[in-house]
Amino acid sequence: MLKYLSSLLLACLIFVNTSTVYSAPLVSGKQSQFIKQMLPEVRKANAEVRLTREQLLIVHTKWLKSHQLSSRDQLWVQKIAVEYKLKDFNSKDKSSWETLIRRVDVLPESLILAQAIHESDWGQSRIAKQVNNYFGRFCFTSGCGMAPIKRHGKGDTHEIKRFSSLYASVGDYIRNINTHKAYQTLREERSKIHSSKQELHGSTLAKHLTKYSEDGTSYVSMVKAIIHAYKLEKLDTV
Repeated sequence: MLKYLSSLLLACLIFVNTSTVYSAPLVSGKQSQFIKQMLPEVRKANAEVRLTREQLLIVHTKWLKSHQLSSRDQLWVQKIAVEYKLKDFNSKDKSSWETLIRRVDVLPESLILAQAIHESDWGQSRIAKQVNNYFGRFCFTSGCGMAPIKRHGKGDTHEIKRFSSLYASVGDYIRNINTHKAYQTLREERSKIHSSKQELHGSTLAKHLTKYSEDGTSYVSMVKAIIHAYKLEKLDTV
């Protein structure tokens, strides 16, 4: 029953979120088509994360009341902890809960779109077209993706990660930001924003992406410039 209700709620969230039409006055043609193609997948991925977060908060509330969980809730929360790369999660530990709750969270649509625009050249890049990779994601297992055009030396064995779909690429990107230690400060600020009952904005969280690219602060400036140039920030208030 719970699984059915979760699926139903997710479907409702996706319908509501994707029914909002976005049209930026500064884009047309292939650029406009890219945003129309990308936005429903972004909203679907965020809706799935949001639903998981809501369920996690419910289970956390149960734990706060009695400091105990049913075996069913215990198994579920451990599964989520593993999915979010928190393998040492301890349901009896307050800090474990805080860390997991910070990880299971949505990202501003403007931020996701701006990075996808930059990393995939509006969906026209070789890696976007050939392996559905819209965020420049690497993998390090032989055969996990496509060989890069250039390598940085003999020890460089990375490949361009392959995805089955645009949606899979978006989901992987969100999970990466939500779990990698390089983006811990982003997650901390996002949590503070929630606590202050404010809206999440891509331009605010973008400053924490200096480690996403070798370009560091220049990369952050580029992402912010895309958000502002194409008025993507209005998506964060939808």
